[in-house]
Amino acid sequence: MNRPPPHTIRSLLFSGRRQLQQAGLAQASWDALILLAFLLNQEKEFVLSHPDQMIPAARVARFQKLLLARQQRTPLQYLCGTQEFWGRTFRVNPAVLIPRPETELLVERALACREKLKNLAQGGPLRVADIGTGSGCLAITLALELEGSSVLALDCSASALRTARRNARALAPSREIRFIRSDLVPPARARKAAGPFHLLVSNPPYVALGDKAGLDPEVRDFEPEEALFGGPDGLDVIRRIVPAAGELLVPGGLLLLEIGLGQSEAVLTLLAGNHWETKQVWPDLQGIPRCVEAWRKDCATGIHAL
Repeated sequence: MNRPPPHTIRSLLFSGRRQLQQAGLAQASWDALILLAFLLNQEKEFVLSHPDQMIPAARVARFQKLLLARQQRTPLQYLCGTQEFWGRTFRVNPAVLIPRPETELLVERALACREKLKNLAQGGPLRVADIGTGSGCLAITLALELEGSSVLALDCSASALRTARRNARALAPSREIRFIRSDLVPPARARKAAGPFHLLVSNPPYVALGDKAGLDPEVRDFEPEEALFGGPDGLDVIRRIVPAAGELLVPGGLLLLEIGLGQSEAVLTLLAGNHWETKQVWPDLQGIPRCVEAWRKDCATGIHAL
């Protein structure tokens, strides 16, 4: 009886690349490498430097299942269960949006404003709110990078909050982070306990529904729709966040908001009301206006008490 040929790392990388190329994936070699490294629980460098290592049949079968899922355009991050953000590894799954490099711009701006926020806190804890926390990447990163901060993270999805709590336990067990299921605005009890806030960040759903068909299948067919789409023009949730932020922030507080391509003028118009003073839009590494930075006026005029 003929036995199947033995499988080595080299042969699996070759066959995996070929399968993914046939499925039309542009980065077939990279995808095969990442999936095999994940399967073997090894770094990419180990995989590349041990081409002749034999792989047991059971793992070969599992590799084939991973390749099939990737051929069907399941994102690598969901297959491997992780995504890097600000130098840390976050757990991800189909309940949460996959963290993107451009979202790190919100962290950059928060840290750039650290001293101003610290002065605003007047020696007390820096109170931060993250609206639509998803995997918790923003809330956890800010809790770790902003010493002495107290973070409240909100999401309307119970599944997303479970993922965020798991990430917090793994990455920031000593930091003060509270996760609450809520749609945009914290419940009154939570606002009283945790707010008003010095800093409010949000990566809201901002993709226009009309743009859905043009998204990559990995995004369109696998990531949670409630974390992606913001109505006909993509601004439905942002229209709700802006007035809410005006009430949640202390006088002089900071709002950092991620936006999509072509939305900056519309969002600045939304911020033209009495709550807001300094407003600026920061581009991402591709030059796309991505982060709106808005400071609440340093006065109580027209602001409701929390």
